[in-house]
Amino acid sequence: MKLFITTITLVMVISACNKGANSNDAKMASSPGYEEAQLICTQCHALPSPDQYHPAAWPSIVKRMEGYMQANNKMLPNEKQRTAILTYLQNSGR
Repeated sequence: MKLFITTITLVMVISACNKGANSNDAKMASSPGYEEAQLICTQCHALPSPDQYHPAAWPSIVKRMEGYMQANNKMLPNEKQRTAILTYLQNSGR
C-alpha cells in the first residue's frame, strides 16, 4: 500500500511539473529544422533557444560551433542539415 501511495504521489508531482511547461515547446518541436538541430547541437550541449540570439547572429555561431565539433571529432552537419538548422534558429525564436 505504501508503494502504491508513493507511486501515485510521484505521478501527481510529475504531472504538475509538466503543466508548467512552456506551451511554446510543442510549437518549437514542430518547427522546420528542429530535428536536425536536436541531432547535431545536442552532441555537445542542450539545444539552444532560437531567441537566445538575433537571427543575423546565428550563421557565425553555427560556423563557430562546427569548428568545435570538428576539433572534438563530432558529427558535422551536411549542407542540407546546416540549412535546416539555420532556418530553425533564425525563424523559430521570433
